[in-house]
Amino acid sequence: MRHARRDDGRGAGSGGHAQALEPRSYVNTPVGIDFALLGYGYTQGEVGFGKTLKQSPLYSVQGHLIYEIFPWLWAALDATYYTGRRTTVDGQAEPEPANVRLGMMGRCR
Repeated sequence: MRHARRDDGRGAGSGGHAQALEPRSYVNTPVGIDFALLGYGYTQGEVGFGKTLKQSPLYSVQGHLIYEIFPWLWAALDATYYTGRRTTVDGQAEPEPANVRLGMMGRCR
C-alpha cells in the first residue's frame, strides 16, 4: 500500500490521507497481457473555513495488450476505466465521475 503525505504532516491532496492497493498480473506470450486493478481510499479532511470534505473510494481497471514485433520493437493498446471518488463538502454531494481512457503506443529500443 502506498501512503501519500505532504511535508506539513497532512495527507496529500484535499486535506486527507490516501491509501492505494494495486494488484497487477502479466502473461508473457507473443501477445503480452497486462492487467491491473486499483483502489484508493480517502479519509475525511478539512478544506478551510470549517468545511468538511469526504471522498468515496476511487476504483480503476487497466488492461494492456503488448505485441513484440522484434526484440527491439513493440506496440501496445491500452484501456483504463475509472469510477468512484464522489466528493461531498458539508453534506452536499457532487456527481460521481466516471472516465474511460484508450491509448496506443510503441517503442523502439
